[in-house]
Amino acid sequence: MKRKMGNLEVLVTESILIEADRSVEICLGDADDFVSIFHFVTDASKPEYSNDSSLTNEKTIVFNLYNFIKDTGSGGSKYPMQVGTFQNRKLYLSILVNNFGSGVQALFSYTYYLGEKKQSSAVSGTISLN
Repeated sequence: MKRKMGNLEVLVTESILIEADRSVEICLGDADDFVSIFHFVTDASKPEYSNDSSLTNEKTIVFNLYNFIKDTGSGGSKYPMQVGTFQNRKLYLSILVNNFGSGVQALFSYTYYLGEKKQSSAVSGTISLN
């Protein structure tokens, strides 16, 4: 089955029940071809639904998602964001966190998309912050 959104091909889309102050690790391809780590951080000094990201090496990206876990509501990306290169194609990511009430685990949904092929012969799984 092939799924597309506009000119982006859906690589994987899943949902996971999560807890505040816990991390989710997602590996694409072989065990270490492309690794995304999502930290769900409660921090009153940060704005609701804010984030930052960093590279820990050329194949691992860490996202800090601040104040996405709360009693009710939802927050996520408005558009797919380009997060790197995978299988010699641009890699995009969309996220959404739904909160259903106090004491209930939040639902973290994510979709990785493959975009157009890169012009150069980049290494599979290379990440670059764009």
